[in-house]
Parts: sequence; C-alpha cells; structure tokens
Amino acid sequence: MFTVSDEKFDGPLDLLLKLIEENKLDITLISLSKITDSYLERINSIQGSPEDLAEFIYIAAKLLYLKSRELLPSGGGQDEEEEIKELEQDLIEYQKYKQAADGLSKILDEGKRAYSRQVKYKKTIFFAPPKDIDKDKLLLMFNDILSKINANKLEETTYEKTQISLAEMKDNLRNILKTNKKTSFRSLFSSKNTKIEVIVIFLAILELIKQRELNFKQVNNFSDFAIYRVK
Repeated sequence: MFTVSDEKFDGPLDLLLKLIEENKLDITLISLSKITDSYLERINSIQGSPEDLAEFIYIAAKLLYLKSRELLPSGGGQDEEEEIKELEQDLIEYQKYKQAADGLSKILDEGKRAYSRQVKYKKTIFFAPPKDIDKDKLLLMFNDILSKINANKLEETTYEKTQISLAEMKDNLRNILKTNKKTSFRSLFSSKNTKIEVIVIFLAILELIKQRELNFKQVNNFSDFAIYRVK
C-alpha cells in the first residue's frame, strides 16, 4: 500500500510526483494507475480553496479512468488516449521545473548571490469551479461518484463488454443539453452503468466544465446538483 505524509502540496501534480518518487516509480501512465488509491485518500484532507480542490478532483477523475482501463482488452480511442497522455506530459514538465527551482534554491542557500533569480514552479490550471460552489459541495459531488464506483466493485474481476468513449460521452451530454438547457447530476447515472461508464460520465462533465461549455450549481446542501449549458 502506498502512503503519504500529512503535508501541504502545491497542487495535484506536486502530489503525484511525490507519490511516484516515494515509491521509486517512473513517470508513466502505468505508474499513475498504480498510485490512484493513494491519491484518492488525500482528496478529503486537501486544504485550500474550492479552486484548489477542483484541480485535485479533476486529476482524480483521470486517474480513476486510467485504472479502470486495465479492465479492457484494448485501449481507448485516439482522442481519449491524447487526453490521458497530457497528464503524463504535464507531470514530466512539472518535474523539470521543480528540479530547476530546487537547484537554484540550493545555490542561494550556499550564499552564491550572483544567481538571484529563481525559477517558479509551473502551475497548470486545469479548471475552476463556479464561484458560488464551496469545498464541501465539491467533495459531496466527488464522493457521490466514488460511491457509485464502489457499488460496482465486483466488475473489477471481468472485462467490460462495451467500451464508452470520452469523446462520445461529451457529445451525448451536449445533445442532452441542446433540448433541455439544464439537467440534474444524478439523472445522468443509472443503476445499469458500469464502473467505467460512471467514471467516463463524470470525466466528461469535468472536461466540459473546463471548456466552459457546462457549469453546475446546488441550491442547498440536500438538493441535487444542476448541470446547465453555458453556451
């Protein structure tokens, strides 16, 4: 089991890199899949703004998708492959910036003041949640998804017979909101959804929020989330 200490991370890439380094793994999609469970354990204890938490949740959805693809006899489509590959590339770039910053910090600590300019960490902005959504509501949405995945846990021992495309799911959501400008979060899921379908639906929602096509809100702590079209 992978474990991490209780400390503050600069962002989801910082946490991913820490997990990979602690467990002596290479930065690969397979390694990212292996540390998914450890990453998920951190979600409920993340300190910071709703924007910070939203970035962690967005990466968590991608990690869940990576792990779920292990159930499939074949990989995903080209569009989804590129989407997931971006995560690996972002992590590689982040590692370069962090190593450069650590090196310059060491120079400054040694009193070599000729090197006064420091390289700042590259912070990748994934997406920001609506301004009226707080951290607790984001966690409620994410934990609701995790509960649906856990309910389908037995599927982990078998291959899925059908494969749902992230690109197709995004188009499905666009079509749903063409006729009705607004729909409920829970109405997008059913008891018949497989584990992979639950993850892909959730990831598609996050992708469209990131692209400023969708947004969501919750009237009170006990109501469903409303998903609505922005443009």
